[in-house]
Amino acid sequence: MTYCSEPYKQIHFDSQGNLGPCCQFIGARPDVNGFDEYLSSSWLTDLKIRLDNGERVAGCKFCWQQEDIGATSMRMRRNNYYQSKPDSGIEHLMITYGNQCNTACRVCNASRSSLIEKQYNHMKPTLTDDNLIALVNKPHAWNKSKTWYKAINDGIIEKSDHIRKLEISGGEPFINVHFDRLIDGLLSSGKTLPGINVTTNGSFTEDQIGKLQKFNHTHINFSIDGTGEKFYEYLRWPLMWDEARDKIEILKKNPWLSCEFVIVPHNLNLLNLVESIIWLKEVTEYDERFKIGFSWLNGAPWYKIDNSPNWVREKVVAELESIILVDYTDQEQEQINELIRILKTTQLPSDLSMLKSHVEMTDTYRGSNTWDVIGWHYDEIMA
Repeated sequence: MTYCSEPYKQIHFDSQGNLGPCCQFIGARPDVNGFDEYLSSSWLTDLKIRLDNGERVAGCKFCWQQEDIGATSMRMRRNNYYQSKPDSGIEHLMITYGNQCNTACRVCNASRSSLIEKQYNHMKPTLTDDNLIALVNKPHAWNKSKTWYKAINDGIIEKSDHIRKLEISGGEPFINVHFDRLIDGLLSSGKTLPGINVTTNGSFTEDQIGKLQKFNHTHINFSIDGTGEKFYEYLRWPLMWDEARDKIEILKKNPWLSCEFVIVPHNLNLLNLVESIIWLKEVTEYDERFKIGFSWLNGAPWYKIDNSPNWVREKVVAELESIILVDYTDQEQEQINELIRILKTTQLPSDLSMLKSHVEMTDTYRGSNTWDVIGWHYDEIMA
């Protein structure tokens, strides 16, 4: 079965302003402008037919990859959510507010981070690895300009009382003035506001969070990947760990919101995973408003879990299996057990030359030493 609810339920604007069925769809999107043109496009009709008829559409490969390794894909989660609910058409709008971002996270890319784009441009003259050269020269379709999203705020406000959820990502939304203007426009519209879900690296102010109380419900996806000064500041450079802790305290003070701390498991943070899970549960006092969740790597295959030493994965499995899960939610328990299964069934390493060259490039730019931080060395992968 390949049916997916998202072409029927969601419209996603990617970081270049192109419309598609969800944030995980990879590949060409239709040449359309605006909601109505997209919904009536032959491109969308064709996508629905192919998925309905059992075809594993190439643009949806991220979900297929997750399902093939035993992970619960977004397709599966969303299908399950809508299964017993009445059909009300499009009810979910997701906006990726360009690539304006104040972090260069280790496993991210230039289409989602202007700081990584700057880093790549700076390093171009020094590179000799052909694959790395191809990566840093990869074109991004900024044909609609990097601020295309300022033109759609009015359209979102117009539709706001007809949708269930407005989802925002970036870049980093909370440093983008056009996101602030969207929120202000929605608040002054007099309309009944939908739920809002914002993915952030924590670069919000207390005032920005306070404005979100007027929405039907506010959910924060706090992208964090690691905890503690050493791992956090390495993975999410140049953010500081003390500031991240302060932002968690802001969220704890607002009982009307919920939050999921989203960790992307990859080979660089494996030895910090269990520490992060336990610390985040303890710092939020096992309050069910705060959950731990995993989001799977969608790109940069050189940073996949498979590209790590066997002893590292075995150690992480043992640590995960030792966590006492009685105070964790059913969803958290399910995700932790899923992570254990994935760690036990990893595939052969690949893209190792790219792993080595990408680490060397980013270490040079940041003045760091990856292998000193993460607890294992590149040479151990094939040992």
